[in-house]
Amino acid sequence: VMEIGCGWGILGIFCAQQFKSKVTAVDADEHVFPYLDAHALLNDVSITQRVARYEELTASDMKSQKMVLGGDICFWPKLVQPLFNAIETALAAGVKTIIIADPGRPPFHKLACKCEKAFGAELIDWEVSHPKKQSGELLVIKA
Repeated sequence: VMEIGCGWGILGIFCAQQFKSKVTAVDADEHVFPYLDAHALLNDVSITQRVARYEELTASDMKSQKMVLGGDICFWPKLVQPLFNAIETALAAGVKTIIIADPGRPPFHKLACKCEKAFGAELIDWEVSHPKKQSGELLVIKA
């Protein structure tokens, strides 16, 4: 599993802990990794780390990944094209599933529209009611 735009790495840590996934966490900001390390230590998991922007990810980086995940990573319009390109690269490298979660911002909707047209992606509404009602969307792209 590769978590892109990982921030503190909570999504990747969950995958490592719950599913025993081998996780690579990628973020453009090297300063997030001490926080990721602390969370990984608290959860007794090991996470590989990589400092990179979306546009720096290559097919070689992704060819060993079965799944690419991201949460709350498409919040600025300038992120749409680099993310779309990273998704395209991941699919070309053989990644089977890509899931990106978002609260439903306009840049995310633009990315979702591009992915629906180019890759037959599905946009799924998602909601939880406990402990507090929250909603969002999942962009699911399958090879």
